Amino acid sequence: MTDWRTELARLTAAGVTVRYPWAAWFDAGSVSLERGLDYHCDTARLQRTAWMAASRAQLRIRSKTTESGVTLTFWPRVEAVQEQAAEEHAA
Repeated sequence: MTDWRTELARLTAAGVTVRYPWAAWFDAGSVSLERGLDYHCDTARLQRTAWMAASRAQLRIRSKTTESGVTLTFWPRVEAVQEQAAEEHAA
């Protein structure tokens, strides 16, 4: 996975403002977020935004609403894993 610091530096250099540390959350695999502390929008909106970010990163996502917020779990798409294996095998 991409080092989140490298990704943040790349986005900052490109002038993109990152609201959430997606790369760090992706690398963690699973994160529990608290509304009002980790995010300030409606939980359903964060879940949609997380789905879009995961999709761009070729990851799958499972989200579960909790009493205080949401738990997001990320894992690689099968296709992305197969492509990476094929590239490593070809090298």
